[in-house]
Formats: sequence, structure tokens, C-alpha cells
Amino acid sequence: TPRVEGDYTPTRAFRGRLTLFRGRFQPEGLAFDHDMGWGGLASSVVVHEVDGHHTDAYKEPSISKWISILRDTLDQADSQNGEASAPSLETRLA
Repeated sequence: TPRVEGDYTPTRAFRGRLTLFRGRFQPEGLAFDHDMGWGGLASSVVVHEVDGHHTDAYKEPSISKWISILRDTLDQADSQNGEASAPSLETRLA
């Protein structure tokens, strides 16, 4: 089975805004750009950092912060797309 991250090369950048969620603390010894390499793959990259490591993302208090950011991001996208009565985050994730 091929490894996707090693074998796939996009032919063009995504023509939209990409929202990246990342933990503030990255594994020791790894150096990433702020956008973790996604900058060249989209027209715009918005980076949201939450305290903790990526392995803490599903635990409190990190998960509440991530959900809040995700809710705001989806609401903003809906308002930009003219969707006045978009489904709630809970409905989207069900």
C-alpha cells in the first residue's frame, strides 16, 4: 500500500482558505513552518493554535477550545456563503 503523504503530489493549489488546527507544542526534534507546510497548497491558510500537544486535542481543556474555534470557523464560512440557517455543529458532526 503506498503512503499517501509520500506518493501524492497535488497538481495545483486549492483555490480557497484552508483552516489549520494545531497544538501549540510540537514533538521535540521536529521543526515545522507555522503553517506546517500547507502554505503552498492553498490560496490562504489560517492557523489556529491551542495550548497543548496534538495528542491532547481530544482531552479537556483543549477539546473545548478546538470546538469553539471550529464552531466560529464554520459559522464564518456559512455567513460568507450566504447560508442563514445552516445546521448546527452538533448536527454536522452527527
